[in-house]
Amino acid sequence: MQHPPEQAKDAVDDAELSDALSQELRAVPFEQRLALLLTYQMGYGPDEIAAITGVSAATVNARMLCARTKLRRHLPALAGAGIVVAAPVLTDIHPVSTS
Repeated sequence: MQHPPEQAKDAVDDAELSDALSQELRAVPFEQRLALLLTYQMGYGPDEIAAITGVSAATVNARMLCARTKLRRHLPALAGAGIVVAAPVLTDIHPVSTS
């Protein structure tokens, strides 16, 4: 059992990881973020996402690959570390303004 100061530190660490992932997700193009959300939060497969978004399954797979590659490159501390970050950060899928 953890002591309260350790629990507080863990909560801060979790919040920092979640914030870092949220920030990096916002930098991923909208179509790629949408593919991530539909896969990891909604549980859809490439064929289902293709039907939802109106693109081919190959395009969905390419978007997923690009998104994961970008996240791994920008979040090296999380890449392959087996860290699980709360799913709600994936709900921020609003298009990035290009203006």
